[in-house]
Order: sequence, then structure tokens, then C-alpha cells
Amino acid sequence: MIVKGGKLTVSSNGTTGKTTMEMNSALEYNDFSDDEIIFLGGTVEFNMSATVVSATEKIESLSGTYKAYLAASGKYEGAMETELTVSQDAAGVSTISGKVITDGQTMTVNLTGMNLFGGAGSS
Repeated sequence: MIVKGGKLTVSSNGTTGKTTMEMNSALEYNDFSDDEIIFLGGTVEFNMSATVVSATEKIESLSGTYKAYLAASGKYEGAMETELTVSQDAAGVSTISGKVITDGQTMTVNLTGMNLFGGAGSS
């Protein structure tokens, strides 16, 4: 795996008592497994941001994306494309949506629930 880029930023505001965190990464897979039975190649991108109320350590907001385009060859062959978006609001309502495509078969993801990532009422 090769890290193509990445960044982590954390900032805090003493007036509002909130901390904001942002993380971005770009990875490239281009390697055989240790036993050389499977080759994995492709890219993964991950972007996430969150705001936390410092005094309570509660998540006020969270959002992010995950995109992966991976293919395998060797003993196991196939391809997978993943595009997911995640979010959570101050009330703790979490949403995960997107799609996963594996060898031409598409699975649509659309989940909504309370506190899937922590948040209001949890820490």
C-alpha cells in the first residue's frame, strides 16, 4: 500500500467551546499478499469531518465520504467499487448511503438510525 496523500487538521474555538477535526487520505494498493496467492490493486479515498462540543465531548456534526475502487487477481479474482457517504447531526440521527458494486452486482445502501457513530446522548 502506498499513501498518496493525507491531512489531519484539528482546530478549537475557546469562544464556542467546539473542536473541529478534518481527516483526508488517499491510498493506492498495488501489491501481492504475503503468500503471493492474491494481487490487490486500486485506490481508496477517505474524507471525514466532525465537530465536537468540548465540554460534553458530544458529536455536534459528522460527515464524510469513502470511495474505493479495488480489483483482485490470482487465486481469487474480482472487482469492487464502493462509494459511501456518512453523516450525523446534533440530535444523533445518523445516515449511511451509497452503493457497493461487486463483479457487476450492485447493492444500494441507505441506513438511518440513532447514534450509529456516537453523538447526542452518547460519547
